[in-house]
Amino acid sequence: AFSYPAVGTFSSCVTIKWKSNASAVDGGWQASISCEEPPTCADNPPAADVFGQATAVCNLNDYCGTTSGYYGEDAPFNFGGTGGSCPSPDDGLFAGTLENNSWLKFIAGATSASFDFNVTGRASCDGVQVGIFSFDAATNTFARKSPCNYTDGGWSGAFTLTATGLTVGQTYYMVIDGNAGSNCDYTIGAGTGVATVSAGADQIV
Repeated sequence: AFSYPAVGTFSSCVTIKWKSNASAVDGGWQASISCEEPPTCADNPPAADVFGQATAVCNLNDYCGTTSGYYGEDAPFNFGGTGGSCPSPDDGLFAGTLENNSWLKFIAGATSASFDFNVTGRASCDGVQVGIFSFDAATNTFARKSPCNYTDGGWSGAFTLTATGLTVGQTYYMVIDGNAGSNCDYTIGAGTGVATVSAGADQIV
């Protein structure tokens, strides 16, 4: 059976880079492109399906999201997401396998940051796998900043995810994936160590 990866993007312009190898010759490839609405949740924008469009989180007062089927696997650069086990997953980063991961980003306001999760269920919710990572744009490499065990298995209900060794003012990325493709809803409560930005009161221009 063939595997058909799905990628959702907020952009109106999509670039596809084809990378081949010498293992076989086949009849080419095809793509199906369609427009659909991204998931919505209260007043915050949804998490992004692709790393390059990671949604900036500047208000952690019950930020909400979902691991719905809208999201497809996205494993850029050294982020394999092929499994393994802690403390040494196959890619050194994520001990679970990626099926429907999404991306958020935040700016560190301290050397550690904590996020209070509450993962609630749908009938097909078996919890989430989540991790916080730095990204070095010069080398295109990720490094994990949160404990490995949160990236493996299904985490549900209330739990706290903490990242350490952060640099104040730097941007970090959070990956949220449904365990074995689970569809779950979640909220992220106000954490510590996250810089928030206020543009002031609404104005009409």
